Amino acid sequence: MLKDGRPKRNIQKSASFRILAAGGKLKLKSPDPKHFYMAGLFDTLFEHHRAIGALLMFGLASSALALLRSLIETGYRLIWMDTCASDQAVKRITSFSQRSFPDISRIITDLVRNSKIPEFKTQLPDLAILNDFTHSGAIHIIRRFQRVGKKEACFEEDAFLCVYYADYVLFLVGTLFYMAYGEAEHAETMKDRYFELISSYERPTPT
Repeated sequence: MLKDGRPKRNIQKSASFRILAAGGKLKLKSPDPKHFYMAGLFDTLFEHHRAIGALLMFGLASSALALLRSLIETGYRLIWMDTCASDQAVKRITSFSQRSFPDISRIITDLVRNSKIPEFKTQLPDLAILNDFTHSGAIHIIRRFQRVGKKEACFEEDAFLCVYYADYVLFLVGTLFYMAYGEAEHAETMKDRYFELISSYERPTPT
């Protein structure tokens, strides 16, 4: 378990933001297969966010980075399904057919073009790099040995990256979701709290 310090305080702030985000009421139509699936994705997003924080509290930054990829892709899928998916695509997805979602690169392209949210491409880490952590690829292994001599400082950098991007995705997806299917007031509360959060982050000292 982490000792008191900047990483732990950032993780605790992130957890408080997640608890706030989860407190809003949604107005989804439960018999609607599309809404049922989106609610499942939204719930999964929160679980991934919580798991990233738990992994970091035990010093497991590489595992947290691997899970960050899943969190980001869950967010992509949720917003794509709401803003870009055709009726036919929704039918395939909600019938749990194989290959229901398109490739992630296609999803990102659609999001940038159709939802007018350039952040989906420009404000998030490269999924190819995160994929390397997910599958213990060359970048992951080489990096571990390169950082042996400065383990604590490198953990703090990785932990900050995880918290920063996990909170950003939760903020972006959560505010859009609550505006469309919940309380607009809660979306505004999330927005205000998020900007307070990012100004309170304790950033690591560059190594």
